[in-house]
Amino acid sequence: MKFLLPLFFFISLASFASNAPSPRFVRNDGQWDIDILYRAAIPGGFLFLKKNSLVYVFYHTGDVGRQHLGDTKHSTPASRQDVAVGGNEKDRIRAHGFEVSFQGASASTQLEGKEEYTEKRNYFLGKDHSRWASNVAAFAEIMYKDIYPSINLRLFAQNGTFKYEFHVAAQANPEAIQMKYKGMSQLKLDNGFLLTETSVNKVTETPPYTYQLTNKGIRHEIASSFTLNNNVVSFSFPKGYNRRSAMVIDPVLVFATYSGSYTDNWGYTATYDKDGNLYSGGIEFGTRFPATIGAFSTAFSGMTDVAILKYNPNLKGDLSLIYATYLGGSETEMPESMITTSTNELIILGVTSSTDFPVTSDAYDQSFNGGIFASPVRVSYSNGSDLFVAKLNASASTLVGSTYLGGSSNDGLNQRDRFDDIGLDIFNYGDQLRGEVNLDAQENIYIASTTLSSDFPLINASQTQSRGSNEVVVCEFNPTLSNLVWSTYLGGNGFDAARGIRIASSGTVYITGGTSSSNLPSTQGVIKQSLSGREDGFVASFQNQKLTHLSYMGTSNSDQSYLIDIDPNENVYVFGLTLGEYTITSGTFNQPSSGQFIHALDKTFSKTLFSTVIGGGIKRPEITPTAFMRSACGFLYLAGWGGDVNTFFVGTVEHQYLSVNNSKMPTTPNSLNGPKEDSFYLAILNENASQLLYGTFFGSPARDNHVDGGTSRFSPDGTIYHAVCACRDRNTFPVTIGAYSDKNHGELDSNNTINGCNNAAFKINLDNLEADFTVSADSCGSPRLVQVANLSEGASQYQWLVNGQVVSSATSPQLTLNGLGEFTITLKAYNPLTCKKVDSVSKSVVVSGTLFTIMKDSVICAGESIQLGASGGVSYEWSPSVGMDDPQSANPIVKPTQPTTYTVVITDKNGCTKTLSTTVSINTFEPDFDIITSSECGGQTRVRLINKLNGSTAEWQLIDSLGVVHPISDTLSLGIKDKIAHYQIVLRALLGHCEEIVTKDITINPVNLPVNIITNHPSNSYFETYRQGWKVEIVDQWGRPVYTDESYQNDWHATNVKNAIYYYKLTSPDGASCRGWLQVIR
Repeated sequence: MKFLLPLFFFISLASFASNAPSPRFVRNDGQWDIDILYRAAIPGGFLFLKKNSLVYVFYHTGDVGRQHLGDTKHSTPASRQDVAVGGNEKDRIRAHGFEVSFQGASASTQLEGKEEYTEKRNYFLGKDHSRWASNVAAFAEIMYKDIYPSINLRLFAQNGTFKYEFHVAAQANPEAIQMKYKGMSQLKLDNGFLLTETSVNKVTETPPYTYQLTNKGIRHEIASSFTLNNNVVSFSFPKGYNRRSAMVIDPVLVFATYSGSYTDNWGYTATYDKDGNLYSGGIEFGTRFPATIGAFSTAFSGMTDVAILKYNPNLKGDLSLIYATYLGGSETEMPESMITTSTNELIILGVTSSTDFPVTSDAYDQSFNGGIFASPVRVSYSNGSDLFVAKLNASASTLVGSTYLGGSSNDGLNQRDRFDDIGLDIFNYGDQLRGEVNLDAQENIYIASTTLSSDFPLINASQTQSRGSNEVVVCEFNPTLSNLVWSTYLGGNGFDAARGIRIASSGTVYITGGTSSSNLPSTQGVIKQSLSGREDGFVASFQNQKLTHLSYMGTSNSDQSYLIDIDPNENVYVFGLTLGEYTITSGTFNQPSSGQFIHALDKTFSKTLFSTVIGGGIKRPEITPTAFMRSACGFLYLAGWGGDVNTFFVGTVEHQYLSVNNSKMPTTPNSLNGPKEDSFYLAILNENASQLLYGTFFGSPARDNHVDGGTSRFSPDGTIYHAVCACRDRNTFPVTIGAYSDKNHGELDSNNTINGCNNAAFKINLDNLEADFTVSADSCGSPRLVQVANLSEGASQYQWLVNGQVVSSATSPQLTLNGLGEFTITLKAYNPLTCKKVDSVSKSVVVSGTLFTIMKDSVICAGESIQLGASGGVSYEWSPSVGMDDPQSANPIVKPTQPTTYTVVITDKNGCTKTLSTTVSINTFEPDFDIITSSECGGQTRVRLINKLNGSTAEWQLIDSLGVVHPISDTLSLGIKDKIAHYQIVLRALLGHCEEIVTKDITINPVNLPVNIITNHPSNSYFETYRQGWKVEIVDQWGRPVYTDESYQNDWHATNVKNAIYYYKLTSPDGASCRGWLQVIR
């Protein structure tokens, strides 16, 4: 049996989360020193795995945070001044390493990586190709096998933290584990805690919690402790332990003071490929951090390299990172622009200060050309700067091409001295690192940048000399970067910078940028031939390597152009910034006195197609442009950022860049509702800029999110691919569910506050209209019910069609497919505000197998039985089965007493099942009728029968006192002389095929005339009507009442009237009446 001695290595800090990317053990495939087998980034430092030791190296995270000085929050004015004037000395990072070696460990121990991650890492560090490593694997776990006899050491990541544990086999000796500490400032035991102190941090291990498991899996705690002797740490078990059971030793490591975060990495540039993958480019600190023991310092600039991360946005978590590639030399380099080829090769334009930057063997220029110290965005270029252009294959495993480009002074930096200030009115944080790379149809590589060099390499130049300080350079390379095909200056007597470039299908090259030169070589007929402000934008075109057109752009105040695009007719669209009242043409969406302009020109720059400004009308720029595109349908897409980062110190004086507050930029109701200050801004205008289709902010409440220069891009479908340098925001930058990382792992300061930055990236389809749905159908057979789930994006209306016939406009309806065969379901998604207007997608559903049927819903009479019916199967199961003669037959008989839905599960010979239902309703009704009678005095009573059940058919019968049944109609006369008659009226009501019978009794008075002669003779001395209880009214010949009785009882003998003739009216209780006369003779 084995037993375990696991020692868990915990890091418990707020910047970690269970769904953050797990720390990686990266294998050394030659990119690091040979004695390093694996390396992992840990909070505030790095862990190096050697064959018989672990080396922990920590750096002073406050020193790292101080280097990123584009944001006033990163450091103090004094520290900014130190870096600005101090050069390399203030570029130093304090660090301290210590080693834990395993004394007496086996010389034959082997390290094995387990749980390999899907992404690969590529390292192109320095000129020595033997140190380049591709497809480097990273693991979640490392096992030191047999580090001591029958003892393994396991290192792994759990919940975003590192742990280690010893696995000790049965009968092995755990006392053999001897860990020798070397290089720390102090190591001691304090009340059972193991304390390791360095010059930059402290590490505390809690007393080990040791336990063994019983046979029932219950923990049984074992007394254990650290033992420290001459800097050797081991474990002791004062009360012993059961060597036949597993044992776990579980101390916790806590890093304190300037610790608890992963290394800083800053975002510069982003692009996309044909598959919709997102590439984010920036710099990362510590790629080549040394495994040095003891206290030391290193240059920050020497610890930064270009970091390229490729993501698949359709995947989640760890799977979304396709590769991470590191590119750099022993000094500083930063990327400015990226683009991909048709085969997903990545091209990077950047600036380097490294004399050993990795270049390929056939590179155009394999040597660094020099320069003077510079500090753009307060990161030191100790050796000056050269441009570099590099090309990676689709997996980034091969450096297809890489070359220097430059002269003897600084190249690629938009600044005229070692400080950030370039003497321009319009100047934003990161403008020092602006330029762009692009491709022509043959995938030749073009760049637009800047240089201070008077000896910049020129090929077939249209301008052969530098005329001022900073000059624009435009260059063309072949696809492998082995040949500089064309290169030229463009500039005048002032400061000139190119920021955007496009190549038309005709081969014409269009560039844009800013200038303070009064003598740019403007051409005849353009809209503006001379500088009219302190600085202007400009736009230029080259054809056949010659300057063909150049025009200034701007107002009498200061203006700068940033980005450019062209349409198929080579009309030119420019996005820039202004401090003046830029021209607004009729019919455009505009917000006067705003600082962002869009200007469209014909290809000769002689005609303005339209011009407008957008913004808050505050008479100054509000954003720094980062991406711009004119789409195939003419829509204009723009992106930028603004906010608090646009403040910095020169010496002790705070200097404001221009775009400080962007909260008044226009938004639309369908926006993303991002924070309206210190955020990224994205917008779409329609063709000719006559309408703002979309405007939104995107970002976090933190004030320090920005981009450190560089360009991002829109893809032709309106998707923005954008890099972000997310700082100090305590993880509030918006990320999607399942993102590769949802945390800012930037450096923490002494107050446990994030002081560092992470390279974030986002992809948003602003003009998104995509129809999509999934189909969820019931089992099989026909009819088939299909539930569609609408997954469309960007639509406002929908239309569903089955085999070309419109069946619904609901969002996610349920559809019924009748019959067998293939059905085509089509979804059309509409949005009139997008380029597409409508998008559609069709999916097929095949209904095969048996045609299952069930009888239609039916109605029966109360008390009736009915035979149900289903077909198509070999077995049937009906429910509910109460009152059913055979629930397993196809045609059971039921006699429901209330409406009932019967369900049958039908199974055919192939095992295909179908569930169908039919409803049996009960036709219940209650007939009724009214009897209305009327009669004359001495005559029969008239009877009328009224059926009160609408819709029913009535059949009538009369049953006399002898029980004889007589068919009758609904009107008849009844009555018998001298006798009251009793009858029954029978109604047989028919509704459908159902009938109900109701019977009512009727009594009919005798048929007799009243005695109408009144005399003194006893036989006729009273007026007798034979209808007692009737109302009697008697009047004389002149109509005067002589007698009235409401309920006459045959008791009037006319003693109070004269002999004469009188007239009477008899009224029955049911309202029947008759009239007659009588004579009184006394």
